[in-house]
Amino acid sequence: MNELRGFLAAGDSDASAPVARIYFGALKDRATVLAMERVKVAERALVDAGGHYELWAAAHQSLADGRTVAQVLRERELHLMRQRELANIERAAFVAAADARRAEVEPILAACASELLALSQKITALDLQVRRVATLRAASLEAMEAAGLTLAQIESIGAPRPTASELAEWQSDLAAMRARADRLKAFRASAPFFDLALLDDSTDGTANGRQ
Repeated sequence: MNELRGFLAAGDSDASAPVARIYFGALKDRATVLAMERVKVAERALVDAGGHYELWAAAHQSLADGRTVAQVLRERELHLMRQRELANIERAAFVAAADARRAEVEPILAACASELLALSQKITALDLQVRRVATLRAASLEAMEAAGLTLAQIESIGAPRPTASELAEWQSDLAAMRARADRLKAFRASAPFFDLALLDDSTDGTANGRQ
């Protein structure tokens, strides 16, 4: 929990954000969750076996300072209770910080959702157009070459349409939109502290709230 508290204090610092991404990514990983359950079982087994050690240690402490074994064990109990209280306080602070962060970025999340919807529609339409015209262009080019025209002659008359450069531009636009959609999805997946750095490559500068 000390590491989490450090992250909360650091906010979006370069040092803490990568650790946070790994931490929250691990929470979503099924293998990691199962491993955590096995660790908990092992910890409980250690606690069960540790009762005799606690009594033995208390006996040694009693011999050293004159307190009764019961008094030593009571102090040990109070110490563990304080540790648990501190852990609960840190956990509450963690949850509060996560909730506050989500409230802070809620407008950005709403903008991301809207942009993703628009991008999805544009990507579908442009992808269909690119694939269709690429097929038509290839067929047209093949027909012209079969008619005996050289590539230089074909290019001199500006055929076939769209030109290679125009098609490449559409394909570049399509790739850019897909990359933008991936960044928006990655930002949403970076909950609960939402890494704004994932939006730094925004082309319009509006979805991340920094116009």
